[in-house]
Amino acid sequence: DYAGYQDKHVDATPYLERVHEGMSEASFENLVWDYDRAFQDGHVNSIFLNTEPFTVGFEVRRDQAGLFIVKVNDAQGVVVGDEIVKLDDDSIDEAAHLYEEQLAEAHERQDWDWLVERYHSITLATGEQLPLTHYPDTMELKKAYEQIDDKTGLLTLEDFANPDELKSLLDSKYDQLEKLEYLIVDIRTNYGGTDETFWELLNYFVTEPTNLRELYPENYNYTTHWTPRNRHNWLNTLETIKEEYHNDYYDKFYAENVAQWENEETAKIADQERIANPDNPQLTPKGQIKHIYVLTDVKSISAADEFALLAKRMKNVTTVGRNTLGIVDYVKIARQYYDNLMFLYPTTRQNLIDAGEGMLGVGVEPNVFIPWTHESINRDPDMAWVLHDIAKLEEE
Repeated sequence: DYAGYQDKHVDATPYLERVHEGMSEASFENLVWDYDRAFQDGHVNSIFLNTEPFTVGFEVRRDQAGLFIVKVNDAQGVVVGDEIVKLDDDSIDEAAHLYEEQLAEAHERQDWDWLVERYHSITLATGEQLPLTHYPDTMELKKAYEQIDDKTGLLTLEDFANPDELKSLLDSKYDQLEKLEYLIVDIRTNYGGTDETFWELLNYFVTEPTNLRELYPENYNYTTHWTPRNRHNWLNTLETIKEEYHNDYYDKFYAENVAQWENEETAKIADQERIANPDNPQLTPKGQIKHIYVLTDVKSISAADEFALLAKRMKNVTTVGRNTLGIVDYVKIARQYYDNLMFLYPTTRQNLIDAGEGMLGVGVEPNVFIPWTHESINRDPDMAWVLHDIAKLEEE
């Protein structure tokens, strides 16, 4: 049922061989997550419904030098910039070797937060050993606008989940946005959502009426992997989302998908119709912005990948930072339920894969690539570059 089954395969046998009656629930959950992550596709995931999500109170990131704390939320005894040299008795290199199937090859693109949660203690470069404490995961995603100066604004968006929510923010800041000459959009941490969420924002990116479809690469489209289970799971998933948001977009989207997913033939016809007559949202210029900067990183995920792709193809936009995560090859994430488990997996496949242009594991490369190192923690080289570029434009 996984839309990427013909491209990506993980042998389940070694994981199944580790399952036994006496294993703890936590060990079983970790084993399932290891299997999921071995696909290296962030849209393949599991959620155990009776397990409360938690964090260790801080976030980490790896560069060639080691593993560093980049954000502290709750943890006591650590500060931003601390280097971790051991997880329990494992060095960082040893832990990386143990989980090499689950970690990206490039150090700076590796996600270690989930891995740190597996351990009981950390040892800092100072030699201090600290126990790890579990805190409730109460993460709130930020969507905010900040006026940097009279000509420059900063929009920080940590998801694209709800079209109404972003539109409301933009409407509330209309007076400021209309007067801007420079806009910085920070999606360096953005967990995705739906592309329609950012359509309203893109009106500020164009200088003339623009057909949104023309900004996509040629042949950018998806093929539905129709199976009876995918039909059931995808429509049930959409119905749940529709009931959660109660807005016109999801009502319309659900109704369209019910018709398209009726059977394999209707799915094929819908795919062909989408290619022949694609949706053509029209972008209408807003404001008087001279130039826009989009900050990207490996935590720019899913819909944020797509946003970065479109932004990069606009003439008055510069993308700055590092490659996005790159998980738009397989989308339309369905939910399969078991007794205590919700398994998430994609049901459609990007046609560009067949042309060797898939983005999985690669992402969208920014116009201006600025490597991330632990020295970036206490300064922001991405923002520094942008502000310096704005100053140069002002001098011209």
